[in-house]
Amino acid sequence: MPSKKNNKLHSWLQLIRIPTLFTVPGDILAGHACVTLFSDFSLWRFALLCLCSALLYCGGLILNDCLDYSEDCRERPKRPLPSGAISVRDAYLAWIASTILALIICWFLSPASFYIALILTTLIILYNGPARKFPGVAFVIMGLCRGFNLLLGASTAIATSDIAPSIIPVFLTETLYILAVTYIAYNETKKLPSRMWCMMPFMVAAGGGLLCISIHSLSASGFAVFVVFLIMTLLICNSLDRHLPTSQIPPKIGQLIRNLMLLQAAFTVMSNPDFLWYGLTLIALFPIAARVSRSFYSS
Repeated sequence: MPSKKNNKLHSWLQLIRIPTLFTVPGDILAGHACVTLFSDFSLWRFALLCLCSALLYCGGLILNDCLDYSEDCRERPKRPLPSGAISVRDAYLAWIASTILALIICWFLSPASFYIALILTTLIILYNGPARKFPGVAFVIMGLCRGFNLLLGASTAIATSDIAPSIIPVFLTETLYILAVTYIAYNETKKLPSRMWCMMPFMVAAGGGLLCISIHSLSASGFAVFVVFLIMTLLICNSLDRHLPTSQIPPKIGQLIRNLMLLQAAFTVMSNPDFLWYGLTLIALFPIAARVSRSFYSS
């Protein structure tokens, strides 16, 4: 019996791509840092926003696997749904429950939190539904999901005149970065796209970082984290060769997604140096996410 329970738990953790879940708090933290004074930071509010973000994120991944069921039965039969470890019915119920709970919590947090969560929910449904027929649109929607997740982190802040210039480069960079990663992952079971597209996550992040540096006063710690992120992303993108075996493509994509944690930490500290220790905490989670990825796939 304990073995069955452990297998069930493992299947659910696999279904929600537990390694990529580590990237959720970084969006909320970076969004908060862009628009919130350190003295106004509320750990309780931050924790609730992280919970809402995680619920929407997990729900979206579960819905994705539900709608990919037929394809996974052919190409990924060992995944939780096609293997029968989790029923499609239970997966749909989990998606509905997580989405409703997230919206309820956001409703009590602030009107802005609720409306952004509602937009996120709509984007998730569009990505997993109608947008499937138009891959180009789907890539943009997936990028916007990450961008609006960042805005969710800023949603409970007091409005100031500094909000727009501080958060726009971060929003655009994360959106375009995930758009590029999603494009690379589109045919992950078959082949990689052109060399230019494989380098796009690095180029987008480099351009976005420079834009952010031009807006904010540069801190040495934020710049150092950003340089480390760029080097790691460059190495991963450079390894995405068309001769790379298809079995090695998903792990590489998982690395690109996890690298987002370093970008989030860099943006957090560059946007607001007072958040340095929170940024360092995010970096501390990075090796843990990498360790978890050895037991669970990320893409």
